[in-house]
Amino acid sequence: MRDQASLSLAPCTSLELVIISCCLAAAPNSSPPNTQSNTAWLHELIFSITSPELKGLSLDLDVSHIPDQSISHLVKAGRDFMEQQQCSSLDAWLADARRFEHLQMVRIRLVCGRETPSPVDDLWRAKVATGFTSMFPLLHARRLLRCAVLCLLPIRKLIRRA
Repeated sequence: MRDQASLSLAPCTSLELVIISCCLAAAPNSSPPNTQSNTAWLHELIFSITSPELKGLSLDLDVSHIPDQSISHLVKAGRDFMEQQQCSSLDAWLADARRFEHLQMVRIRLVCGRETPSPVDDLWRAKVATGFTSMFPLLHARRLLRCAVLCLLPIRKLIRRA
């Protein structure tokens, strides 16, 4: 919200890696758990990065709580969120080689839930890559954009591994 103090990374002039995890809303124009608004806060946060030493930015889009587990629906939730964040201006900002000459990677990772089938085939990866590369054409052209899928393990499997 505009009346709240904004988080800024501008004072961090030696940042090399920024990792941001975003819990996405289950439906457009609804709020994710434990949030009050669905504004372009991520856009403002990324635009506050001024470190010339930035080498990597990782955005984890957490869709693990969304009940519809189809990959198309989850990618759409991620795309809808990134549209709210003014992805075309983020793309231009981050792809500017003069501003971020050391930047090596911008990763967008879709974090799926414990009930989501594992992305064992390339279909998941392809849908995620296709879903986000078109939103960040400049980063993609500079070969900086990485897209990935991370599925959380069910608690039962974690207990058995211990």
